[in-house]
Amino acid sequence: MVRSPKRILLTQYKYVHDPIHKFHIHIAKPIHTPSLSITFFTLTNEELLADPTEYRIMVGALKYWTITRPDIAYGVHIVS
Repeated sequence: MVRSPKRILLTQYKYVHDPIHKFHIHIAKPIHTPSLSITFFTLTNEELLADPTEYRIMVGALKYWTITRPDIAYGVHIVS
């Protein structure tokens, strides 16, 4: 929120800035296409997350952003 003598401007800065830095999204490299149009996910021998809470919080924050940023909706759908 930005205040001036004549008005108050509401922004989503905090809702975007905090998760970007909390989950280190700011160091991610952008690409034009987030994945192939047909993507198959399989189980591997890698360890599953012991506590998926942080991942769920990140996906929840990303889902909130899709309300005002429909251009990221497909990528958020894939990770969620």
